[in-house]
Amino acid sequence: MAQHAPPPREPLRVLGLQIEQQGDKAKNLAKAWEKVQANPGFDIYVLPELSATGYTDDVLRQNRALAERAGGETCKSYQALADEAGAVICFGFLRRCGITGQVHICQAVAAPVSVYGPFDPVRVGGNYDKMHLCDMGDCSEAGQGLTRGMTPRVFSCKGHMIGLAICYDLRFPELWRYYRDLGCDLVLHPSAFSRDATFPGYHPFVTTRAIENGFYVLSVNFAGERFGASIAAPPWVGAVPGAADQAVATLGTKEDVLPLIVDAEILAAVRKSYPYKRNLNAMFWCQLSPTWQGVRALVCGVGCLFITFAVLQGLGYEDSALGRVVVAPLHWMLF
Repeated sequence: MAQHAPPPREPLRVLGLQIEQQGDKAKNLAKAWEKVQANPGFDIYVLPELSATGYTDDVLRQNRALAERAGGETCKSYQALADEAGAVICFGFLRRCGITGQVHICQAVAAPVSVYGPFDPVRVGGNYDKMHLCDMGDCSEAGQGLTRGMTPRVFSCKGHMIGLAICYDLRFPELWRYYRDLGCDLVLHPSAFSRDATFPGYHPFVTTRAIENGFYVLSVNFAGERFGASIAAPPWVGAVPGAADQAVATLGTKEDVLPLIVDAEILAAVRKSYPYKRNLNAMFWCQLSPTWQGVRALVCGVGCLFITFAVLQGLGYEDSALGRVVVAPLHWMLF
């Protein structure tokens, strides 16, 4: 049977919305509506970290009062915006876990019903809870009782796999390598990056994460004198054989928009010419790959069972009540 090549992936049009914090949820939502309606024609619109509430010390201190469960009024409002625009809206809010009551800094994906059908937060991409909480510079997230997330999140749009990270996650390359190994073409990085002592590293970190992993990164910050400088980084900076030269794009401190086109041909050319993943030493690949992490966990688990069985058998517990409860089942599982 003839093998057919997969259809080429369409370019993905993404727009970062660098907006000023408005002081309350209703005004922040109105600002998001204003910017999306003024800039039609994009597939994904990306808002900063905690775009629903804004990111201030007062907001962090009041996190329990401001937090909502996923699917609450804030999510419904941004879902209505996604339906109106016919595009994906990536927005931030304080999410309260319905089981534990813990509060997370969350970036959610609202997708239009016209494209994805009835909104299903798990199928569409769901909620990404910030995995690394900042406690340096102007940040005090860890000290305000917030809870870090434990699970990376991806979603798909026009055949492109997209990962989610939030602000301080930028400092931890393991998360970004995980997204690379999943095959992501783009990572969205909403931020509330203030101009403290850590700010000079903002653009170098974003550019490095894009280049070392061979994918696009769109980092969207708030507007304002203490924020700004949102950045769109391509998978390579400079000359790319067989493609146009690539360069980062940045904004100033005022309200503005930052477009990014995710181009499958550029991605293919960069990955062919600069194959960092292919050249990674096998020892580190085994440590970092999601597949090998699973294999390693399985091997460690089986090894622990063997050790437990050997110790209990050596101590003569096989004929005791403990042996009947523990040793016998271990013998059955292992042999």
